[in-house]
Amino acid sequence: MAQEPVNRFSDDDHNDDEGSDGEPDLAAKHKITHRALGDLLHILCKKNPSLPKDPRTLLKTSTSITVKPIAGGLYHHFGISKGINQMLYPESIPGVNLLLQINIDGLPLFKSSKLQFWPILGMLDHKGLKQPFLIGLFAGNSKPQNLDEYMKDFVEEMKYLERVGLNFGDRHFQIQISAIICDAPARAMIKCCKPYNGYFDCDKCTQEGTWYNKVTFQETDATLRTDASFRDMLDENHHTDIPSPLLELDIGMVTQVPLDYMHLVCLGVMQCLLLYWIKGSLTCRLPSRSVLEISGRLLALAPYSPREFAHKPRALSEIDRWKATEFRQFLLYTGSFVLKDILSDTFYKNFVLLSVGMNILTSPRLCTHYVDYVRELLVFFVREYTQIYGHQEVVYNVHGLVHLADEVNRFGPLDNISAFPFENFLGKVKKMVRKPQHPIQQVARRISESQSLFRGSACDQNYPLLKMEHSNGPVPELFEVYNQYGQLFLPRFCITLDQENNCVLLNGEICIVQNLLAKHGQSEDIFLVVKQFAEVNDFFKHPLRSSDLGIHHVSNLKPELVVVSISRLNGKCALA
Repeated sequence: MAQEPVNRFSDDDHNDDEGSDGEPDLAAKHKITHRALGDLLHILCKKNPSLPKDPRTLLKTSTSITVKPIAGGLYHHFGISKGINQMLYPESIPGVNLLLQINIDGLPLFKSSKLQFWPILGMLDHKGLKQPFLIGLFAGNSKPQNLDEYMKDFVEEMKYLERVGLNFGDRHFQIQISAIICDAPARAMIKCCKPYNGYFDCDKCTQEGTWYNKVTFQETDATLRTDASFRDMLDENHHTDIPSPLLELDIGMVTQVPLDYMHLVCLGVMQCLLLYWIKGSLTCRLPSRSVLEISGRLLALAPYSPREFAHKPRALSEIDRWKATEFRQFLLYTGSFVLKDILSDTFYKNFVLLSVGMNILTSPRLCTHYVDYVRELLVFFVREYTQIYGHQEVVYNVHGLVHLADEVNRFGPLDNISAFPFENFLGKVKKMVRKPQHPIQQVARRISESQSLFRGSACDQNYPLLKMEHSNGPVPELFEVYNQYGQLFLPRFCITLDQENNCVLLNGEICIVQNLLAKHGQSEDIFLVVKQFAEVNDFFKHPLRSSDLGIHHVSNLKPELVVVSISRLNGKCALA
């Protein structure tokens, strides 16, 4: 099976952006402790007296950090303007409108303590600049007890930026929030809605839940909520008595607070399906030998897992440790392969409905043309899911699937409004805390030391980039004068000669790369030496042909070598 990958970034994927060549950037990048750096400086100063003896001087550590008590904890405001100025660089934005995504979530710090962070994160909603930054940081033993206090600095600064804009060099930008991306509990908190497991908790429609030992949603065509009805707080069953502080901003509280598929689908529906099959009721549970067979197939895929995937496939026995990216990888890539002929036909076809729908909604190439089709597909999935697993299992996450196509209509592919980059950044923030005392100050100091690491410097890299020159061949006739390389780096992916990363799509043909050729110093004149598969067929035909999604069953690799220009390269494939 080969599948054309879609560019996706995860909570564990990140580029190690290079700063300048100076020691401070290297010290911050490799997380060298002050004590270790101080000992190193003590030695180096004997050879170079101009070096500072104090690591805080070398790293330009901020010493003035204002922390104030609010909402049952402590808070430091880093600032929206400051964060945006860190991320921008000359000519990075062609127009005058600067779009901003916001994320709010809870982050537990220690297993032995209730201490937790509630950061307010921002991210520029522009290609090449999508790296989160801290706007505000709250620390306490629970979530903020007073939402107005917690969000006051953010709301006041955002109101000012909406009204006045932002100057960057000799340019002036209008600032606007494009989306606020949160999981369901955080959305309910910041919107001041009833708890997310309530009867009227759907963010997108007015459907009243039904009790089946838990709140479920049986309809798929209820009346949709609007920004106007939310601002007027017309549905008293949906709102709390206190209006959200976000109502002071120029933002649609329904249309611009989208559902996040990382939590809704990957950690929600996909995880539930796997748990049903592993240890659910007898009507849907698989025999233990079938679970072992699925795990064996997953482990067999590990040697072919491309480097763009955050994790290699793991066995189902480790499902409690799976990350969101692993559930996504199963849903979009490996699931349809490892479940085939093991799940019953009814269960398998239902899963494929979800997999196909999510493949389309996450694909920039497909989502625009097939969004209406996917809306009907996911509604059909939910109705069929109800019949298979029972009315009592159509909970909030399953119901949310019927609204995902509308989010794609507004924002484009689902990765445009995903929490994955924010979760990745939160992991970095957590690693900045080395002891329980003064956690906010620790993060603020680490941020001040490594500001250059959070800039969008990766987009300054010149592509294509060739590495690992060798002389092992094969080299067809007429190309003997070309240099040979083992790695080719492109903006979205990397091609190498090993089995994990050598399957590509060339003008619609699925090929295995045998060598990379280029004339020395001429990176624009690159050729791929490949072998092509002779047999390419559909892997499944329900609910549509898998080839429409870039999923194929391939066999019979031709022995002939073919030399193809890099200009014909369409994408990279995952081969299993």
